[in-house]
Amino acid sequence: ELEREIANALDVPYVLCTTSGTSALLMACIAMDLGPDDEVIVPTRTFIATAHAPMIIGSKVILVDCRSDTTTIDAEAIAENITPRTKAIMPVHLNGRPAEMESIMALAREHNLAVIEDACQGLFGDHPTMGKLGAIGDCGCFSFSMVKLVATGQGGAIITRKREVYERLYALRNHGVADVVSHEYLRTGGNFKFNDLQASIGLWQVRNRDHKIAHVNTVYRHYWDG
Repeated sequence: ELEREIANALDVPYVLCTTSGTSALLMACIAMDLGPDDEVIVPTRTFIATAHAPMIIGSKVILVDCRSDTTTIDAEAIAENITPRTKAIMPVHLNGRPAEMESIMALAREHNLAVIEDACQGLFGDHPTMGKLGAIGDCGCFSFSMVKLVATGQGGAIITRKREVYERLYALRNHGVADVVSHEYLRTGGNFKFNDLQASIGLWQVRNRDHKIAHVNTVYRHYWDG
């Protein structure tokens, strides 16, 4: 039910809840077939989990500078760091500020690269021209940790518009099992399952997101106004 509510809020067909934003990032890397010797472009300014996810599966992280005005990854710097071994870009919507997704998606199409959005701090945020944060690239990853807009103690979610990516993620979440009845194993996976107790806490918050967003905006305005 929580997954359906998030799907409706973000206008995407596929949502999977998982154990953390870090798990979502790791699952996305596996689902996009990243592996050893692949290069993954990551911004220099982010939480370490963004870099850890590709590192865990042996990919090489290429750190790219961020813009001084937005603190998000610099699309021009991305272009300068693409090599024949580059396989993915992981833009981060830091503090809910959207990365330069128009330029990033154009680079991804030009070089046939996967785009995994780290939107852990950007749930329900909007890009000026391309829609909801996390719903623009191949996968979008969110966190439900204690300091996030939707907080369930720990937890996270991953979204995609692609059926084949969803099917890979669905199997990955439960040890690569495509069908829990027949136990047909499709691939290597893990125990990345969310649970009903946490989902019940998150569900109320997603349904009342307008109230939470208004509260957060008030707090930030108070903070910035001194």
